[in-house]
Amino acid sequence: MKPFKLQTVLEHRQRLEDMAQQKLAQARMVEEALCDEQTLAQKELEDLCDEYAQRQARGMLSHEFMLYENRVEHQRNHLKQLEWARKKAQDFVRACREELGEASQNKHLLAKLKEKRIAEQQQELKYKEMNELDEMTILRQFEEDL
Repeated sequence: MKPFKLQTVLEHRQRLEDMAQQKLAQARMVEEALCDEQTLAQKELEDLCDEYAQRQARGMLSHEFMLYENRVEHQRNHLKQLEWARKKAQDFVRACREELGEASQNKHLLAKLKEKRIAEQQQELKYKEMNELDEMTILRQFEEDL
């Protein structure tokens, strides 16, 4: 029976590792985008609160007061949603890192197995060569004795 080629499996594991790296990179980009968006939303909320405080100090109408209150509440809710989305993105990045680590470990284990198999095959080949040389020596010795 023909021995099973590990190179095909090793190439497949390499593709899996590459895909896991790409997935991690995309997840990190999403996380960074959410972080940037959250920072921007926080800045907008601070600016809105400052403007609201200034307008309150100068005096404002009741409908303006309600508009500012609604806008501040909306911005706070938006910030909470962004924080929740960012936490989910961080969890996804963590899962992607674990997946990449597992894929990398599997590939390295298979590479070591391939190296071990190659070493075994080389050792087996040396053993066969030694047997052939011994056999040839015995035959020559036998011919010389006759």
